[in-house]
Amino acid sequence: MTIGGCGTANSPPPLYSVNPHFDLNTRFGQIDIAEDELAQGLTRALERLSLQTGPINTELFLKDYLIFIRKELLERGFCLIRKMNVNGNTVDIDIFFRVDQDPLTLTIKAYLNGNASPALELANHYHVRKL
Repeated sequence: MTIGGCGTANSPPPLYSVNPHFDLNTRFGQIDIAEDELAQGLTRALERLSLQTGPINTELFLKDYLIFIRKELLERGFCLIRKMNVNGNTVDIDIFFRVDQDPLTLTIKAYLNGNASPALELANHYHVRKL
C-alpha cells in the first residue's frame, strides 16, 4: 500500500506503509516517511514557532532529532518530544500520523511553556492507494 501526499501527482509518494497489517480502524498509523519530506514539515513548523520564541537553529534540530522522529513514526505512529528549551521557552512537540480520519493526516503540534493548547499546528493530508 502506498500513501501519497495531496497535490503530489508529479512527484513520488512521500510515505510508504511498512506495517503489512495496516489497519485504518486504528488511531495512529506506523509509517516510513522520506527523510526530506519529514524535514520539510519540521522546518516549516520550526519557522512558524520561531515567530513566538525567537530564532531556532533548524539545522541543529534536524541533525539531533530527525532520525529519532522518523524511527518513532515507523515503530509507533507518533513521536513526542518533551521539555525542549528554545530561547528560554519550554517547548513540547507532538508528531503523529492519524489514520482514523479522512484524509489521513501527518500532524505536528508545538506547545509553549506547558500550555494545553498548541502554539502551532501543521498538518499535511494524504490519500491511500492500493498497489
